[in-house]
Amino acid sequence: MHLLHISKLGQKRRYISMVKRRRSKDTKRLTKRRKSSSSHTEEQKRRHLKDGLLDAKKNFEEERDAYLERCPKSHKDKFGQIGFCKWGGKYYFPILFVNPYHVPENPIRRQWISKLEKVSDSLKR
Repeated sequence: MHLLHISKLGQKRRYISMVKRRRSKDTKRLTKRRKSSSSHTEEQKRRHLKDGLLDAKKNFEEERDAYLERCPKSHKDKFGQIGFCKWGGKYYFPILFVNPYHVPENPIRRQWISKLEKVSDSLKR
C-alpha cells in the first residue's frame, strides 16, 4: 500500500508539472498575441500622431508665411541685424532684430502679430 501511495503521488506531481508547463506555454502565447496586437495599435497611434503633427506643421507654416507676407519690407530687411536701443532715457543697449517666428510661442509674438495687424489695417485705409 505504501508503494501504491508513492506512485500515485509521483503521478500527481507529474500531472501538476505538466499543467504548469501548459499554463506557461499558454501565457507565453497570450503575451505574444497581446504584444502583436498592442504593437499594431501602437503603430496606428504613431501614424495618427505623425499625420496630426504634419497637419499642425503645415498650418503653422501657412500662418507664418501669411503674416510675413503682410510685414513691410523695411521690417523684413532688419531681421537678423544688430542695433542699439535707448533704455530708460539714459543707457543704450544692443538689440537683435528677430523674426517673431524665431522665438517660441509667447506673449511677445502675439503682441507683435497684433501690432502688425493694426499697422497693416491702418496702411490699407
